[in-house]
Amino acid sequence: MTNASKKILIIEEDVIVSRIFQSHIVKELGAEVFTAIGIEEGIRKLEEEKIDLLVIDIFLNNQPTLGSIAKIKKNSRTSLIPIVLITVISDKEHVLAAQALGIRYFITKGNDSLHEAMETIKKAIGD
Repeated sequence: MTNASKKILIIEEDVIVSRIFQSHIVKELGAEVFTAIGIEEGIRKLEEEKIDLLVIDIFLNNQPTLGSIAKIKKNSRTSLIPIVLITVISDKEHVLAAQALGIRYFITKGNDSLHEAMETIKKAIGD
């Protein structure tokens, strides 16, 4: 499957961050990108579409998303979807918990450049 036929879902409440990722993913990978502002909307899109990669913020509405990610990983339809977790530098505890769920790809807000973030997404979509 080429990157152009891949479907990526971004769940991020910061619309500007989401649009930046969306435009760069489309430009660099040619993938189809879906976006969701909250976890409920994101879960609906996961159910509606066959998503190849999930990019999700570790916190939405000031709540950790790890519980929802654990449910995604337990669902037989979504368990194999690679996940890129967007974090902040001070999230060490949550990053360790995410790694325990099998998440291997992380983008750190305020630390990773857009180029580094895109490289992480490219690696994850190649899985």
